[in-house]
Amino acid sequence: MAADIPYSLLDGKYKFPHIGLGTFKGNSGDDEVYEATKKALDIGYRHVDTAYVYQTEAAVGNAIREHPSVSREDVFVVSKLWQTFHQPEHRSDENNRFKCVDIPVIDTWRAMEKLVENGSVRSIGVSNFTIPMLESLLSQCSIKPSVNEIEVNPSFPQNELVEYCQEHGIVVCAYSPLGNPGFQGKELAVVDEPRIIEIAKKYHLSPQQLFLSYGLSRGCVVIPKSVTASRIKDNFHYVRIADEDIKEITEIGLKHKLRTCDPGKMWGPDNDIFQGE
Repeated sequence: MAADIPYSLLDGKYKFPHIGLGTFKGNSGDDEVYEATKKALDIGYRHVDTAYVYQTEAAVGNAIREHPSVSREDVFVVSKLWQTFHQPEHRSDENNRFKCVDIPVIDTWRAMEKLVENGSVRSIGVSNFTIPMLESLLSQCSIKPSVNEIEVNPSFPQNELVEYCQEHGIVVCAYSPLGNPGFQGKELAVVDEPRIIEIAKKYHLSPQQLFLSYGLSRGCVVIPKSVTASRIKDNFHYVRIADEDIKEITEIGLKHKLRTCDPGKMWGPDNDIFQGE
């Protein structure tokens, strides 16, 4: 792991790198995801984010398994599973060709706790959980979630939810830290703001690198998705952003408020898991 890339210790023992490779496929093919994962590992990435629904687990698993100098134990793999699966950890393991998936994210919590207890997974987390949902889970669980994977970027900063997670020792993993231009064409308009460009130049960063360091400086993990070698390399960079600049970036971003992934709309407004958002 690169020395200047921050990390969290999940459950007090597992290093969770704060920059990961997002592998939501979008318009990318399996070969592109495979090559992107290999390139990321070459650069120094040791965190890869995948999911059954992304249909990238096999490509990611093959890239890690076949890499000549990176062992499986050195890479933190995050996957997400549907609660309708029968023995879902085995389904994901089969796709990944791994003996152990590090953080499968699923709503059926008690079953997930058993997977930690029997050593099938290192840690468990959730995705797209709101504060009311976390409050309900924390009041009932034996093992609290290590991670909540949610959308976080300057145009959708989720300040209250990020603060709640951090106060309760839950690491925030920010997906779509640059918006979602490759999938839905939802690039953050704030990237072209003159003041954003000025702040980026102050730190010798591109606006995109600034947004990643913005998330990292807020204590979040970021998982930008790319299959382009130069962008994968550019994304693996961190500069600490001053608090006053974080505040200004957020204020500018909120002038262009945008949510690129709304779970309540994607899975239906009547799905009560997303009530209270």
